[in-house]
Amino acid sequence: MILTRYLIKDIFSHTASVSLVFLFIIISSRSIQYLEQAARGEINPEMVFWIMIFRIPEFIELLIPFSFFLSIILVMGRLYAQSEMTVMEQIGLSFSRILSLLLSIGIFFAIITSILSLWLTPILNQEVDKLLLEKTLEDNFKSIQPGKFHRFENKAIIYAKEKKDQSLQEVFIKPLDLNNEAKSFISAESLNLKEDSLNSLVLNQGVIFEKNKENLQKTSFNKLIFNLGETKSDRQSSLDTESLSISKLQWGISIPLLCIISVLLATPISQLRPRQGRYVKVVPGIIIFASYMGLLILFRGWMEQSYINIFPGLFTVHFLFFILSVFLILRTRRFKLNL
Repeated sequence: MILTRYLIKDIFSHTASVSLVFLFIIISSRSIQYLEQAARGEINPEMVFWIMIFRIPEFIELLIPFSFFLSIILVMGRLYAQSEMTVMEQIGLSFSRILSLLLSIGIFFAIITSILSLWLTPILNQEVDKLLLEKTLEDNFKSIQPGKFHRFENKAIIYAKEKKDQSLQEVFIKPLDLNNEAKSFISAESLNLKEDSLNSLVLNQGVIFEKNKENLQKTSFNKLIFNLGETKSDRQSSLDTESLSISKLQWGISIPLLCIISVLLATPISQLRPRQGRYVKVVPGIIIFASYMGLLILFRGWMEQSYINIFPGLFTVHFLFFILSVFLILRTRRFKLNL
């Protein structure tokens, strides 16, 4: 019982330490990227802080499997290098018992990451997208200068004679279709943002002129809501909604699975021969984990582009590394029996 608590404490402390170090590195690097985008005018500088706060759970869900994997290699490597594992095995703490203990910790981390990947992260990502869309539209609207033609969100060309407070006066609009062609134009007395919508403009007291074959139709209105519609990324996403939704679901399931299979990979990898250094297996372990994660990201991209079938999809990668882990465990057991 004491040895079990000792091992659990070591695993958790190493996992937390590695996670905090890499979380600081990721937050620093991503903050620099967002600040560069803000300097180029691509995003509002005021949003950088909130974007980073909302992205932290997404960073954590990816860091937990890696930190847990690396902590197993570090802790087990130290136990083997200092001959503590030999003492543990002699008093009954066998390889199978250690593996089952690590699997129980892996299941705990799998539950944590499943909450993050399947519930919290999607909600926060939607908030980030909503925040960016709202601020981008508002900033673009504020940038419209009277007396100049302005291309607005690639959806319309807007001209305003003057600007009063948050409203444009004597407005001329030419809506653009997907081919950037204008088949109609709108004239209105005023234009302002719709407060309860993220992608709509409100026009007051105007006329719509629309070309219909050889005739020009004229329609008057008191109030018109001009919906900017989907963005380019939204149109791309709508091309294959089923593939995207399933790939996101499989990715959400993949992170918890990664925690469990990481145990099966790290435990045999961490075994050291006599007189080997405790850090010998760190680099090979990182290479294997990076290959695992890299293939998951690659397969996710292929699924979203419909290059591969949605089933088995990401589970193909998990199956391959599960087979690899079984092979490594059997080889480790065979090595122990030959000692």
